[in-house]
Amino acid sequence: MQARSIEQRALGAACVIAARNGVSPDRAVVVHSGSNVLVHLLPAPVVARVMTGTVALHDDPERWLEREVSVLSFLAPSGTAVRPSPAIAPGPYQQDGLWMTFWEWVAHENHPGVAHDARKLGRALRDLHDALSTFTGELGELIDVWHDIERLHRQLRPADALSPATIDSLHERFARAPRPSVRSPATGSGTAR
Repeated sequence: MQARSIEQRALGAACVIAARNGVSPDRAVVVHSGSNVLVHLLPAPVVARVMTGTVALHDDPERWLEREVSVLSFLAPSGTAVRPSPAIAPGPYQQDGLWMTFWEWVAHENHPGVAHDARKLGRALRDLHDALSTFTGELGELIDVWHDIERLHRQLRPADALSPATIDSLHERFARAPRPSVRSPATGSGTAR
């Protein structure tokens, strides 16, 4: 018996959670598959964002997704982030070993030049920081990110695309990076800069 692909698992898991919450799609379609799988639950204007590769980055995926939902829900009225779906609470949810959240479907818009224009990209980042400046929820501590990076470094193993020399170089550069020595003033203070 062949194992189901991550996309098939994501489709199935998203449909189960959606149906459990009153959204029964006629058809579910993978619209993106990479570090996460995005599943459009047609005809509803709902997309499930299913953690696949990114789950390895977090010791506690549920906590990470709770923060993400909090931040994106805060940003949604400003137009700088996608809104939670009105059809289903954003979550997070877990099904078939996969963590996911649900958002309003937004058709892909190609923004010519943003990714290749440093000025536009910088302005978009500035707008995001401005929109987050009054956020009072928990953002987490910088030291937590540091610990995640330490954990991920310990898990690196040589592979076709990652030589032992590259791993050693990454370890050396990380060891030279300044370690956060104090708790981040951003946590709960409303500052996201």
